[in-house]
Amino acid sequence: MKTIIFFILSICSFIANSQSNEIHVIIFIDEQLITNNYYNVEFFVNKKDGTYDTIKVEYLPGRIILPNQSDYLKILSVENESLIFSFNYSTNNIRNEREVHEYTIKFEPGWIRQDYIILWLYNLSTRKYRRLFSSDSDYVFEVETPEYQMKRIRKK
Repeated sequence: MKTIIFFILSICSFIANSQSNEIHVIIFIDEQLITNNYYNVEFFVNKKDGTYDTIKVEYLPGRIILPNQSDYLKILSVENESLIFSFNYSTNNIRNEREVHEYTIKFEPGWIRQDYIILWLYNLSTRKYRRLFSSDSDYVFEVETPEYQMKRIRKK
């Protein structure tokens, strides 16, 4: 009897956890964990039929919270052509002037199903990172998950 109760509780726990509307994401910008000054956080879901959805999400350090379960299922859909994660981040430069950076990152479908995603973004307007990376963009990014890692080639 105890075994049956334990089995039923395990199944209920699995179902509750599998219906989460959160994605575990940690974002570093220029090697600093971002904990504030970000806004307009959203996903753009481009579907194979040419239509798209915009899903506004909430980012808290360590997790992206989608408004509801149906939005989470939209992101996981096999009918998607691409999934774009976008947000703005504001900082003060060395002259204490406000700078706003817009980041747009194409998410691979497998990333969402991972236990966690770590995004490393490097602004190429900073000399340190301009010397390390080559790109036509204003920034480059790297990704780590438990099963996947994408690192940029660094200059010598």
